[in-house]
Amino acid sequence: MENNVIIQEVLNQIIQKTHEKKINWTSVNPNVFRWVKTEEGAIKTTVTLQKIPSPAPPAIKENYVLTIQGGPKGTPSTQLNSVADQSYWNSLRELFQEVSNESLRIASEKQAEVIKNLLKGL
Repeated sequence: MENNVIIQEVLNQIIQKTHEKKINWTSVNPNVFRWVKTEEGAIKTTVTLQKIPSPAPPAIKENYVLTIQGGPKGTPSTQLNSVADQSYWNSLRELFQEVSNESLRIASEKQAEVIKNLLKGL
């Protein structure tokens, strides 16, 4: 039980850091986002967040999966899966929404910049 509390606290911190724009998530596709964390000595940790929609009605909740790979040598990969452990569903869903909203905002800014520059030099 203590480990669940620690994991929940870290998820809340990731949500907060994402909200503060301190984590650089990139969009792989609308249902998958990735964050590559480079630590000292060029050690990389890859964090992947994905939403797996329910297959058909009556729909169960979507499944949210957070996968962590890499890190210091000998660090095992791990995965939080909201179907396997539903206690993480709310936090993983909130994180996914935060990352998705930020990705949409960035895409909108890029789109506006491209359109703004369309007539430059004419």
